[in-house]
Amino acid sequence: MKEGEHKKYGPDRNFRRRLLLFLGGVLGGWTGMAAQSACLVESSADFQAAALQEERSFLDTLSVRLEKGDVAGAVNYGNFVLQQDSTEAGKAVKAYEIAVELGQKDAYVEAASFCKKALSYDIFLGKAHLLLARLYAAHPCWTEERALNQCTYYLVLDNLIRAKQLDVALEKESDELLALYSKKLPTRKDLFMLGYTTGDRVHIGGWIGESIIIR
Repeated sequence: MKEGEHKKYGPDRNFRRRLLLFLGGVLGGWTGMAAQSACLVESSADFQAAALQEERSFLDTLSVRLEKGDVAGAVNYGNFVLQQDSTEAGKAVKAYEIAVELGQKDAYVEAASFCKKALSYDIFLGKAHLLLARLYAAHPCWTEERALNQCTYYLVLDNLIRAKQLDVALEKESDELLALYSKKLPTRKDLFMLGYTTGDRVHIGGWIGESIIIR
């Protein structure tokens, strides 16, 4: 190759080399950004999975204690779990989930207690009212007087009404239970024989410890 020709094409080759280096840098930057974005998406998924695992883990631990018949231990553990959550909403959800587990093992007194805790954290948690209604309906007896035991169903109805008012998704189930448990209320005649009439307040004793108004 002649000297003149070398000088003629030299600058062009340098220009192409610089262009390739520039494009390589740009593409490398894009690749790095894409990798970083993928890492962020992966991290987000990991966080969600960890959160679900944590929730599942505490329920599994609770269930194991209940399977062993250790209701007191389950309650203590449940209270410990609530203390670890820093938000009212989180506490409400966990307290409700604990109540469900306790209720399934027929620890209805403790289940009702956690239902009330859930409502103390979030008064608008309709499903806690629904569960409380189910617990009361399953264990209505607190005295030897049949008509007074039937007064427990006033509490059942009150909680069902609140449940569907607070959560439209619970309306169908609540209405079905309202139709069922309305038939279990005491008659006016039975209450009159015990000295009670419409408008009187009756304290539901025993494990429940709440009051209702006869209507």
